[in-house]
Amino acid sequence: MKLFLFTLVCAAPFLFANADVQQSLNDQWRNKVDTALELFKEKKINYDQIYNSNSDELTQNLSELLNISEERSSQIQTQYKNGELNLHSLESNRIEDIKRELKIIPVKWFALAQSKLLKITSYFNQGFSGLKFLIWDSFILICLFFTMLIIWKGIKNISQKLEEIKNDITRNHYRNNEKLRYAKIIKSINPYIPWLVSYIGLSFASNLVRSSSFSDFGKVIPFAQLFILYQIYKRIFINVFEYFIHSKNELTVGKQKTKAINSSAKLARTITFYSFVLYSINSVISKGISYLLFAEVFKIFILFIICLIAYRWREEVLRKTNSFQIPSLTSVAQKLLTGLPSVLFSAPFFIITFVLILANNAFNWLCRFEFIKKINAQLFKKRLSGNEELEEGETSKISTEYKDLFLKDETFFFPRSSLYHRICNEINEWIEDPSEENSIAFYGEKGIGKTTILNKIESDFQNLKTIRLDMTKRLTTSSDVFKFFGEQFGIEQAESAVPFINKFKKTEKTIIILDETHNMFLSKIGGFNAYKTFLELVNIQSDNIFWLASFNLHAWNFLTAITGQSNYFRLTLKVPHWTDKDIKKLIMMRHDKGEYKLSFSNLLQATRVNDDIDTEEYIEDQFFRLLWEQSNGIPKIALSQWLTSLSPRYKTLKVGLPQDDEVNILKKQSDNTLFVFAALIKHENLTAKELIQVTSIGEGIVRNSLKFGLESKLLRKIAGGKYTIAYEFQINIINYLKKKNFVYAT
Repeated sequence: MKLFLFTLVCAAPFLFANADVQQSLNDQWRNKVDTALELFKEKKINYDQIYNSNSDELTQNLSELLNISEERSSQIQTQYKNGELNLHSLESNRIEDIKRELKIIPVKWFALAQSKLLKITSYFNQGFSGLKFLIWDSFILICLFFTMLIIWKGIKNISQKLEEIKNDITRNHYRNNEKLRYAKIIKSINPYIPWLVSYIGLSFASNLVRSSSFSDFGKVIPFAQLFILYQIYKRIFINVFEYFIHSKNELTVGKQKTKAINSSAKLARTITFYSFVLYSINSVISKGISYLLFAEVFKIFILFIICLIAYRWREEVLRKTNSFQIPSLTSVAQKLLTGLPSVLFSAPFFIITFVLILANNAFNWLCRFEFIKKINAQLFKKRLSGNEELEEGETSKISTEYKDLFLKDETFFFPRSSLYHRICNEINEWIEDPSEENSIAFYGEKGIGKTTILNKIESDFQNLKTIRLDMTKRLTTSSDVFKFFGEQFGIEQAESAVPFINKFKKTEKTIIILDETHNMFLSKIGGFNAYKTFLELVNIQSDNIFWLASFNLHAWNFLTAITGQSNYFRLTLKVPHWTDKDIKKLIMMRHDKGEYKLSFSNLLQATRVNDDIDTEEYIEDQFFRLLWEQSNGIPKIALSQWLTSLSPRYKTLKVGLPQDDEVNILKKQSDNTLFVFAALIKHENLTAKELIQVTSIGEGIVRNSLKFGLESKLLRKIAGGKYTIAYEFQINIINYLKKKNFVYAT
């Protein structure tokens, strides 16, 4: 106590001076304080008089003192905020006033206990009616106590159960990212649940107590709440320090956690003590001189504690700062966090680094949005590009059996977003309740899984008659369409839709599955007749036929833009791009069937980061995010690029950067060549003769363009003498042609 008074007296001249408080108010306040102190002194000596009138006199005096203190505090606060208190001098009565303020604090609590004792005594003196009120209030307090105790036990049990659930997920579902996310949420919030509920419960209890005869006891509850806040503060600070723990070093992680707990407890105790003293002063004498003085002095002390703790964490701060790979920040941190300057600069860098950690976490959270996820993937790629230590993939050295898992194997799954589930529902609804129009057209980019969806549909509905038609041959006239479908239904020499109307009415329930339906047009005058005739057949009213047709995305966009006839199908659906998690799941399903193990250590080493922010699990997720971005969420392209990232080392595959096939060579090509490539994008595949027809370019130029495409491996020649864009280059080629306005943006 003496040491604290000495500190206040020494610091006061530098904090307060010339406080222009009205003299009459100060005199009233001083008289009330001196009177209360005298009465308190008498009560301490004369315990046998505790029930006499002097007790009421002390209580009354303190009540008047509190009112005057609040008025005086209001004036002091106004002067303090307006800068009217000079910080370089101290008036003669100020030190005595500070002593009075500090001495009166214990008197208030003595008077509080004494007044309650007197009140209880008065209840006894009132006989049965007084005892009735006393018993009822006591009953409320007892019920409240046991209610809080039961709630506390219940919350602890719930917290323990959540901890068991978290441990179970961690042990048994460590590969399930969805469940692991729930485990992380439980880990984050579970330590706070009992204390937060207790804090709310005490607030509720405070309101109840204030309405009883023990109303003044409600003023004690905030002290219990301060203890709860201490527990909450400590856990928050532990979570903050855990961001700086270097978890790769198992030998020191235990010491670092102990240091985090000790640092958190010290900081939480300091802040809680600060709040405790301020509340104690404010509850008795309001925000007077000693309140402001203590607040100013202790803020400096808290800042000192923060600097001291940050200094102890300077090495962890430096390591974490380096992990963000910001050259200018790293250079400055190296200079200021070593040697004597670290005493002053550890705290600022601790705060800066923690803000960067929060920003990084916020960015990772935003990566659930596709646009941000793509930016993140590009940043990761830039971080690794040009790194000489990162080996290029050596696909040629990988066993044929392993490569076949990704090029020929049909192991597949349908993501939640897949159209497969939607299409199945539509077909089942048609089976249960046939309607006049039953047709679905769905479209997507090459390699996105349209044929796989059709294969699965055909397999799942074998109990119905299904007609599977792969439109590998291009139909360009109405007669081609009537002949093609007439052969499927036993109609000879059909020249109109009439025979099909009669046939469809008599046939059994049939699903007609059409793959590559875009092979029914050529982008030239008269080149859409076949497609229009096909739409006539689709729109024949029949309860027995269900049409399911797949289209190439760019062909579909071109057809709807030119003909405006997308509404001929009852339902049109776009195949969604896969997510990075779906891409990863597909690749790991096939990889697990092979003989190799995987290692992402090359990528981890190439980041040159000595921090747990880049664990192998984190790098693995970043890699598949990059693979997803480069493949545009198209599984066939992702499977191919996966192989380009691998380098075999005995029975282990080292993962590097996936090959991103640039098409800069197109920049040197003429517009005619780009027209040829754009025509292949719009139709997906064309023969040389068809290319000449749709581009109106000379045969020599067309053939030279095709030769260039084959030699540069941008094009492939498939069955029937057709040419198509190589799927591994299609994303970059399409993006380039979009920039040049040769194809429609999608």
